[in-house]
Amino acid sequence: MFPTVHYPSERSALEAALARRCGLPTNALERDVDRVYERVSAEGAEALIDYTKRYDAPDFEPGDYRISPEFAEQCVSSLPTELRAAIDTAIKNIGAVNRRIVGSLTSWTEVLEDGHVVGERAYPLNSALVWVPARKAPLISVAVMLCVAAKVAGVRKIIVGTPPCNGRLPDRNTIAAAKLSGATDFVCGNGLAVVASAATGNWPLGRVNAMFGPGPHALAMAMARGAKYGVATQPGVGPSDSLIIFKGGLRDSQYADLARNFLTEIEHGKDSFTYALTMDAAAARALSEALSQALLNVFGREAHYRQIAADMQGAIIVFDELNELVAFTNQFAPEHLQFFMDPAESAVLAARIETAGEILDGYCTPFVAANYCIGVTAVLPTGGFGRSFSGVNARNFVRFTSYGQLTRAGLRRLLPTIEAIGSAEGLPNHVEGARLR
Repeated sequence: MFPTVHYPSERSALEAALARRCGLPTNALERDVDRVYERVSAEGAEALIDYTKRYDAPDFEPGDYRISPEFAEQCVSSLPTELRAAIDTAIKNIGAVNRRIVGSLTSWTEVLEDGHVVGERAYPLNSALVWVPARKAPLISVAVMLCVAAKVAGVRKIIVGTPPCNGRLPDRNTIAAAKLSGATDFVCGNGLAVVASAATGNWPLGRVNAMFGPGPHALAMAMARGAKYGVATQPGVGPSDSLIIFKGGLRDSQYADLARNFLTEIEHGKDSFTYALTMDAAAARALSEALSQALLNVFGREAHYRQIAADMQGAIIVFDELNELVAFTNQFAPEHLQFFMDPAESAVLAARIETAGEILDGYCTPFVAANYCIGVTAVLPTGGFGRSFSGVNARNFVRFTSYGQLTRAGLRRLLPTIEAIGSAEGLPNHVEGARLR
């Protein structure tokens, strides 16, 4: 069953697992990604089609990678009623959160002194690629999350890329969700090739200004390579990881809920990580028993979860000291963090956690609710990148231009400062450029 580790006395195996989570990409993987970029740069859409035929759909045809507006409309009209209602609810909540974010990203000016004005002007990006994975499962929620954020920010061209998953075709529900969420263009193809095409611009849709979306290490690296072409992205959106902090004294039904929540994020794949943290050894035993029972009800996936447990990518960790638990959490920098306790109990603890991608507070705030429809972004930094980066939302689709204005009197007042710094830097023309005015 899922191992129980006492920290810090039994942490060696855990540290080995964590090294795999945060390990740097291999040289071989980097070379593979570079080769995809090189081929796409040279061959354009022909390379995209070939990669898709080789790795995704053997019968893929040249005309399959561009999804027509008519097909997208058919996908919308064929949505089951309950799923359409669910997507509409998610769009409403995610839109509300992103409108609040965009409201804080306005242009502004301020007069520092008479004749001296500074500020910023906010502009939405012109275009963006949203990558929606589908190999393990068609992630409709990602399409909604990112397309709504881009649309609310004001992005004019929102391209959704997704792999074929039904023969040559993409998942119809994903295309429908993206269309309803504001996507303007749709592409079906191999993930690395689609990302490289969007970054280099060597396809009919041109180069995008930004691209976002989760995926395995290779896809995350391909996204990062886009910076070489001036494309904005968010590093570290890779395989999922999460932490749950829980207390003892739960009812049996609550341990059952906790066990199912524990299994949620590592359902994404064998490269995912989830740990449950506590200071109560009895509570750890109770959760272990609940996990055993939960696995009996997860038909067809027992081997998946047992391998994760064997590799120490899923475990229950018992801490002796609260400070150690907090330090571990901040170092881990979880993509998702849930406090499985009463919010009144978690308030003090939450104030000490500084690196989580998101904090979900309380028994009734499971991972899946945030993944789908609470409204806050679920496209979050993984692999410890939360120590430096935030989740993807409308903020990522807006750029700023600095603004300044001086009158002659304002420039005269700053001239001594310009002269002193320009002289120290040894750049006399800098100084003269201001003095002659």
